[in-house]
Amino acid sequence: SSGAPRWNLSSIYESFDGGDFKKDMEEMNKLKSELNNLLTSNLFSTDFPQWVFSYIEKSNKLQSISSSLYAYVYAAYSVNTVNSQLINQISYIENQFIDIEQINLKFSTAFSQVVTNNPQSLTDLYTSYPQLKDYSYIFAETVELNKHNMKPELEELADQLNLSGAESFS
Repeated sequence: SSGAPRWNLSSIYESFDGGDFKKDMEEMNKLKSELNNLLTSNLFSTDFPQWVFSYIEKSNKLQSISSSLYAYVYAAYSVNTVNSQLINQISYIENQFIDIEQINLKFSTAFSQVVTNNPQSLTDLYTSYPQLKDYSYIFAETVELNKHNMKPELEELADQLNLSGAESFS
């Protein structure tokens, strides 16, 4: 039989209507709102190490789930480009990625401000959570790059313009 290859993607998710796919979609939204709540919480100023640790932990989970969802939807789409349900899923997930990007941007801005104003806070972080020393290079890069960032609302606009151009076209 010829035609498009039929891939078995069930090792990622059973189907779009399957419980595991829906569960991860819900989990992605839950983690996004938990991260947003962390960004507006007082922990940021009262317990910086706890704030960073919680953020990194949730962010890693979100990264893992959103990557799986993205990979699954794109793999399914690559063998069935006319399925409008898939096109809607891709569009939805790409918009989730913009949200996640914005959340990460807000975190890196806030993180960088604290570390720039109080370098001791980084030492406190590694004392409280030695495992976060693995992130020291990324944290240093974040602080450095933050000196050159646009205002968050301009970054968001740039992200959306980027998406509506290239990604929507593809």
